[in-house]
Amino acid sequence: MCERCGTKPQGYHDRRWCYDCKPGSNGRPLPCRRCGSSTEYWAEQLCRRCHQYAPQTPESCRDCLAWGVRRTDKWLCGGCISWRFLHPGVKTCIGCGEQRCVNDHRACRLCWAQAKLIRAHVGRGRRASLDVAAANRHGQQLFLANLASSKNGYRPRLRQPETPAAVVRKQRPRPSRRKAQLDLFTRDPIRDAARSYGFPDPPSQPIANTLDEIARDHATRHGWAAHKTHAVRTAIRVLLGMCHIAQLPIRASDVSQLHAVGLRVRPVLEVIAEAGLLEDDRTATIDAWFAARVHDLPQAMTGELQIWFDVLRHGSHTPPRSRPRVPGTITTRLT
Repeated sequence: MCERCGTKPQGYHDRRWCYDCKPGSNGRPLPCRRCGSSTEYWAEQLCRRCHQYAPQTPESCRDCLAWGVRRTDKWLCGGCISWRFLHPGVKTCIGCGEQRCVNDHRACRLCWAQAKLIRAHVGRGRRASLDVAAANRHGQQLFLANLASSKNGYRPRLRQPETPAAVVRKQRPRPSRRKAQLDLFTRDPIRDAARSYGFPDPPSQPIANTLDEIARDHATRHGWAAHKTHAVRTAIRVLLGMCHIAQLPIRASDVSQLHAVGLRVRPVLEVIAEAGLLEDDRTATIDAWFAARVHDLPQAMTGELQIWFDVLRHGSHTPPRSRPRVPGTITTRLT
């Protein structure tokens, strides 16, 4: 890149400046050897639009001037690509006078869209005939590229206002054919789902309400799906009733018991840990692995290995000092 501005590459091989910063050039680079443009020179006698590695920003379509096209589509929007396929051959447009692909009415896509846009209504859903030359006499309405489709709300015609009778008819509620039986008690889907596992209700309802609110807030922040949020809220309520939890914090060993009833443990641990209500009393995997490896060794060797393992696991603050190692390093050295 240029040593002075840092925004453009060097003008040509083994030079330190671009053409805009090079002394004596006054910003007059050679024209582009591909398209002949004398503006936006980039490098290797190519402009920014023609250079392979130059940054490409959205620009206007070559045919309809719609904003938002890129070089990957040869600076054409999707509508003009289809228009060129349906109407091959370049001729003079009767609306703008440019050399472009025209239809049977000798109009390019932009002039044809402008004529259809301002075509007047003659009543009963009918429209007047198209006059391309008159429609494009006082200017043209440009648009964004690849948005002229019925799928995104684009309508070339004016919408007719609804009559007061149609509005009243639309707002009138439909009478119910049969009367539904009202519920005596409000149904709670989380409570009913938790009771289906055969455990009693939580001994402390305030704790259950607090954890349920924490789970809903956590799911909203992390974008959980509705079925995952429902499953985690149900698992928390089952946990409180299964382990008779009436005070906080909650032990991680109690949460692990949800595996026995087919409920998910990891999201429940995540919710409770983020709220600061988790007491992690689980044995680390590396500790259980070490105990299994040295189980058959003599007591003297086991004691020395235990001291060495503790230094690797937790580090040492006394000389010779050592920082804690990751489990992978510990398993490799012990093996």
